[in-house]
Amino acid sequence: QPGSGWGRSSEEDENRRSVYIHVKRSLLTPLLSAFDLPEPDRSCEARFTTLQPGQALALLNGDFIHQQASRLAAAIEADTIQDDGEIVRRAIRTVLAREATASEIAEAVELMSELRELHKLSRRNSIDLFCLTVLNWNEFAFLD
Repeated sequence: QPGSGWGRSSEEDENRRSVYIHVKRSLLTPLLSAFDLPEPDRSCEARFTTLQPGQALALLNGDFIHQQASRLAAAIEADTIQDDGEIVRRAIRTVLAREATASEIAEAVELMSELRELHKLSRRNSIDLFCLTVLNWNEFAFLD
């Protein structure tokens, strides 16, 4: 299985940008492959900007992004904060480095409430999914 051939990296190596990572030609990272990782067998003098459905699906359904959403929820101490609005504020501040708007807070609180009531998800699962949505916002994924 791709990605399973790597051992655990040190924390310093784990937090590197992908431009600095060590690439094993026979074992490419699936998430980077979805985002047009250049072929490691030859030099790449130019890169093209692409936007494909597979990229959006990788950010919605991939194991890595789900793990990061769960880590984000843990980092903002979602289990200890009782106010959903405060969770939304902290998540947006952490990910986007700005304050949440009133409409963003209202919509996110409504989303988490619906996930709990209509879909019978636990509070933590609803927070994890909200964090997943923030990690998929255009504001996070693209540079202006």
